[in-house]
Amino acid sequence: MRDYAELKGPSLLKKTLGLQNHRHSRYLGATTELEPYVIRLAAFDRKEEAIFGRDTVRRVTDRDLFLMQPDEYTPEYQDEVDDLDAIESVVAPFGQELVNLYFRIVHPSFPILHKRVYLEKYSRTYREFSPPLLAAVYILALNWWSYSSHLSHLPKPDVKLLEQLALKTIGTVIQRPKLSTVQAGLLLLQRPESDSWSLTAQLMVVGHGLGLHLDCTHWKIPQWEQGLRRRLAWGLYMQDKWGSLIYGRPSRIHDSNWAVRNVSEHDFPENATDEDEEEGSTEVNKGMILFTQMIALTRILSEILDTFYSLRAMQEVENEGRNGTQLILEKAKPIQIKLREWFTTLPDCLRMDSTKVMKLSSTGICSLLCLLQLETNSFTRVSSSRILRYRNNSSSVYHSVTFSNAFHTVLATQHLSIRCQRPPRVRHRFRLSLATRASTVLLVLRIQGQSCHHRIVWLLALGDR
Repeated sequence: MRDYAELKGPSLLKKTLGLQNHRHSRYLGATTELEPYVIRLAAFDRKEEAIFGRDTVRRVTDRDLFLMQPDEYTPEYQDEVDDLDAIESVVAPFGQELVNLYFRIVHPSFPILHKRVYLEKYSRTYREFSPPLLAAVYILALNWWSYSSHLSHLPKPDVKLLEQLALKTIGTVIQRPKLSTVQAGLLLLQRPESDSWSLTAQLMVVGHGLGLHLDCTHWKIPQWEQGLRRRLAWGLYMQDKWGSLIYGRPSRIHDSNWAVRNVSEHDFPENATDEDEEEGSTEVNKGMILFTQMIALTRILSEILDTFYSLRAMQEVENEGRNGTQLILEKAKPIQIKLREWFTTLPDCLRMDSTKVMKLSSTGICSLLCLLQLETNSFTRVSSSRILRYRNNSSSVYHSVTFSNAFHTVLATQHLSIRCQRPPRVRHRFRLSLATRASTVLLVLRIQGQSCHHRIVWLLALGDR
């Protein structure tokens, strides 16, 4: 299938912008070499397109334009069918069963695909997909191989070979970027051993080129694609922010250049009626709520990163010298209040003790994040040296009264860029202020990765004063 606009019969893909089969798109920003104000004077047809040589410009609003370019002129395009065949041969004849497994377990709590669109394309042929997306869906579904009554007793396909094919092809499809490129990248980043920060950086560039950072509410594109773009944009936002925290790198998304609206229930095409009743499935509505709440929490994290971890913010603390801790505490108070409000207003279905018989629980993601919203009056990140000076100073009013060397295992999250060889561990110290009788907890989160170790430190004052 070359052009979805020529499909006979009903199809969601006929007017798509970001998932065309033979062309890829590039957003024309205000300072590009193709002057948008001049292009707007061109004659656009009934499909809102104007031809410029072998390229086409598509108008989605009076202000927003995309350059549509043929895939066939991009590097290694001629190898795409062979790559798809190679990927399918690894899992054959279990492809359809793996797709069912993916949408039964993975998709509900990480809904960055459109189920009906994916199944429509798959019903025609797997050759309609971007190779890394096809491989990524298979790879994540293989993690749940034993949850399929049809597959559990059979030999499992070669996951390593699938990963090799996926990583090889993601590098080529970036040359012809589509929404499926970002979808594939985000799914591949959920693998336990993924190199998340370098691929995240590439996906951010692709996302900007696709206009994912923009508000698509009034664009002349199908409504289902508007919802998909919002979910995909926020998925990319979460990957960037949590990756920034874990890897200690600057975030690539800034509020001044982020216009995406919050997701609403209308942006999620599936509901409880689409839920699979087979044992070990994921709840669709709970997954939707979890995804929405994770966006809200990630926006708070973004504020934390800007307030405490930007170069300017850290320099301000250093410039304050011995008063740096006080400055941190003053800045932390409003953020801590937001964290508490986020936690106390979580729907009951996301509580850790909220489970449903025969259903997988997707709320394990909150177990690590709950460290950020303990019932506190102060929340802060302080450097290790500052903590040591603060604790060991003989004139300090803080004295350590108890200490636990035990490490508490916390569930690793499935949809964040926390990729550990071992589960994250938390070390804590409890202290009591002899002057104010206020108790304080020092939390140290240690994460061991493949090539480096991470330590995140929080100082939290407990109780209302």
